[in-house]
Amino acid sequence: MDLRVAARGGLGAEPRSAVKPPASQNPPPFALRPVAPPDETFLLRLYASTRAEELARCGWSDAQRDEFARSQFLARRADYGARYPGSEASVIVVAEADAGACTLWRGRQEIHLVNIELLPRFRGLGIGSALLRQWIVRAKSARVPFTLSVRDDNRAALRLYQRLRFAVRTHANGYISLQKDS
Repeated sequence: MDLRVAARGGLGAEPRSAVKPPASQNPPPFALRPVAPPDETFLLRLYASTRAEELARCGWSDAQRDEFARSQFLARRADYGARYPGSEASVIVVAEADAGACTLWRGRQEIHLVNIELLPRFRGLGIGSALLRQWIVRAKSARVPFTLSVRDDNRAALRLYQRLRFAVRTHANGYISLQKDS
């Protein structure tokens, strides 16, 4: 699959006027700090924010949506822990506010972005782009590829990865595996 086609959403692409321009080259100052037990509530709220649009279409009550998001959050955390032991989980902080979270895993053959999420008000500011660029530099200095996977319906992320010139490795089961070589 061509990443450009996926980023445009194929034949059902958004009109050009609806497509957000690339993020600012000067994101707000941000920092990463290790995830700690008190972050649990924030991380669940963050995860729920990434599923809000999808869950709004289900016709469920608020309680049902909250319980589903909680169960999916816990299942995802268990899956990541099993598949990426020793990964670095961090909270992204902007102006002393928790803005998002990310998980990075260092394998023998690659540095892999397990996950990155930002609260809606922090999206499109260039924070994700800046983090990706930092991690790509880290992978280059380690002489390993930087990899990640993304849902094939996540158009905003696909546009970002296209701008950063990621190459498609595989596309299966609704996910596209991408790589940036060292």
